[in-house]
Amino acid sequence: MFFFKKNKKGFTLVELIVVIAIIGVLAATGISSYTRARLLARDSERHGNINQIRLALELYFNDNKTYPQSACDNGNPTIAGWQALSGAQGLTATIDGEGPWVILMPQDPLNTTADNFVYKYCSDVTTEYKMSYKTEADGVVHLITKSGLENQ
Repeated sequence: MFFFKKNKKGFTLVELIVVIAIIGVLAATGISSYTRARLLARDSERHGNINQIRLALELYFNDNKTYPQSACDNGNPTIAGWQALSGAQGLTATIDGEGPWVILMPQDPLNTTADNFVYKYCSDVTTEYKMSYKTEADGVVHLITKSGLENQ
């Protein structure tokens, strides 16, 4: 009677399937965490951009005793208003030897009007302004006035 020695080199099919399943679960978890981290990073950039422009608006006001003028849409900020901030009387201009208050106007990281991921601005009076932007994490449009943050 011959006894064959079982050759135990390699892995069984079941062991390979288990390992592949574990790798798949880890990859899916990692990708979702990475996507969330990118989303939060873009929101953080938005907050930083708006704070930078708020500071520039206050510097502009200190020099000119008024904010850059831009028409409002029923009291709400507009995309055209934001574009006007980089115009001839805006934050990137030099007015009477003062300025520029910012070199380059920041844009939303996504900058898509379809999903409302754009910055907006308006000021139809000389002592008040409004800006708005939308965050991805919560989908809320934030309204910023001279006195601070107000959620819409």
